[in-house]
Amino acid sequence: MLLIALSALAGLSAIAGLFRLRFAQGDVFPVYSSRRADRLGARALHDALALLPGVTVERLDKSPATAGGGAGVTLFRLGGDPLESGFTDGADRDALLAFAARGGRVVIAPEARNEPPAGWLVAVAGGGGAGAVPCRPAGGSAPAASAPDAPEPPDCDALAERVEWREGLERVLGLRVVYRAFTMEEQLGLAGGACASGKGDARPAECFALRAGGVAGLPERLRFTTVAGFEPLAPEWRTLYTHRGMAAVITRPYGAGSIVMLAEGYPLSNEGLAADRATGLLAWLSGDARLIRFDEAHLGFHDEPGVMKLLIRYRLHGLLAGVLLAVLLAIWGMAGAPAPRLHPAGPDPTLVAGRGGSAGLLALLRRAIPARRLLSEMLARWRPSRAASGWRAARLDAQTLAEFDRLARYGDPVGGYNRIHDVIHGAGPGTGLPPKR
Repeated sequence: MLLIALSALAGLSAIAGLFRLRFAQGDVFPVYSSRRADRLGARALHDALALLPGVTVERLDKSPATAGGGAGVTLFRLGGDPLESGFTDGADRDALLAFAARGGRVVIAPEARNEPPAGWLVAVAGGGGAGAVPCRPAGGSAPAASAPDAPEPPDCDALAERVEWREGLERVLGLRVVYRAFTMEEQLGLAGGACASGKGDARPAECFALRAGGVAGLPERLRFTTVAGFEPLAPEWRTLYTHRGMAAVITRPYGAGSIVMLAEGYPLSNEGLAADRATGLLAWLSGDARLIRFDEAHLGFHDEPGVMKLLIRYRLHGLLAGVLLAVLLAIWGMAGAPAPRLHPAGPDPTLVAGRGGSAGLLALLRRAIPARRLLSEMLARWRPSRAASGWRAARLDAQTLAEFDRLARYGDPVGGYNRIHDVIHGAGPGTGLPPKR
């Protein structure tokens, strides 16, 4: 049983090790998560900033409303869709704007997109909302297409939601997310990994966003391969980089702080830091912040209190392992008793030799009745049952009984017992007295 318990403990340890290795690699986390360690994550940026003296780096697993704000605080929101970049949902948008208004800097860098979302170009071209373009009702069939190779119309509810997001961006920040699909020539030029870092300067122009001026110390170009971009509508926006005729990196002041938006987060990813590091851009984005937070809540991480979280927070892994080991040992102990202990041959001086029932009765009599009264007690117990012992014993005269009493008082107990036995025995069997010894 002990072997089974130890095997179970070793199996649990192996499973925990596999989970630890899997989470250390990070491919279970979303793209551009600061917990992800492969090329699609942003853990390198998180860990590098944490090494700077005087800088505190944290992960935010709650709403941005709890991020505080104020001068010297930067909030990185990496990953997600450009349409959901943070200024679309009402509560989330208000929290981010309040963070910036208190003096913080908000940096938003969504995932890159290879093609525009379905219906987006149609919606922005119509200018009249989802009702001005063909769409597919929820749960209904698509309308007849005008051409055999025409794309399937988008869902009406999804299209209306995208239009609402667009209008929210335009109304609150004076900004529009736009998409420009790659032409056939551009697709041919980008085929076969043409933008890979190993190509060096031979990479086509579509692989880069070019600097538009405005901030000293920034690199001349950044690797960008997304079809998304921005169209600033408010004069407060300043364009730092352009990509294929669209603004790729823009910034604007907001309250006491500022907002920075990148069309994609590749320059901040692990792959971007390893292959196309833009040190000047990273230094400018961080600024003079003493506290940097990476927003993970919009990627699906939420800080919820629980027993396991408390164990991890207070490093009680050893206590948990000890309790588990104690439980396994208790189960093993209840499953079967250990083998009996072997005693050496020969008498054991610590053992007390036992006695039979007769010896115990004699010892009891010797402690309770003195020897001189033993025969008197025997006669006292015999007289009430004399009549039931047989007719011979019942016909003993008074003189004989008186002689019995005299022998019990003055005679030897053993000799008196033998004489009384002879008298009663002479009267015949069946008297009920014990046999003579």
